[in-house]
This record gives sequence, C-alpha cells and structure tokens, in this order.
Amino acid sequence: MLIIRLQRTGKRHAPTYRLVVAEKQKSVSKKIHDIIGTYHPVSKQLVLKQGNKLETYLQNNIAKSETALSILKKNNLIK
Repeated sequence: MLIIRLQRTGKRHAPTYRLVVAEKQKSVSKKIHDIIGTYHPVSKQLVLKQGNKLETYLQNNIAKSETALSILKKNNLIK
C-alpha cells in the first residue's frame, strides 16, 4: 500500500523535507516511488516538482500521513 509522506533532508538545524510516495510498511529512507515536491518549514513553502503526478495520486485515493495532509490543506491542494 502506498502513502504520501515526508522524507527529511537538509542540515541538522536547517531541515527541509521531500514530499514522497513510498510503501507504508517500509522506511522512508529505504525506497521511494516518486518525489512529488519539497517543503521548507522555515518559509512554510511547498514547491511541487510534479503537480500532475500529485493529482493522479490524489485521484487514486492514495493514503496521506497526517503531516502531509495538513501541508497540502494549507497550500489549498486538498479541500
């Protein structure tokens, strides 16, 4: 089962996150299917690399983590 969630990247005190599609049971650092975009928590900015793929995953009812869901709602990508 696939899930949309965040993968932490960046430096120790300056994190950035990738919005990725990965297997729910496996670790995010192991294997991911797609990188959809990046999220910068300091500026609270979400940058989508593949907006069309995000729409496809949302139409297929892929599960979303709580954090990813709140970020998508704040950026008006989900109602």
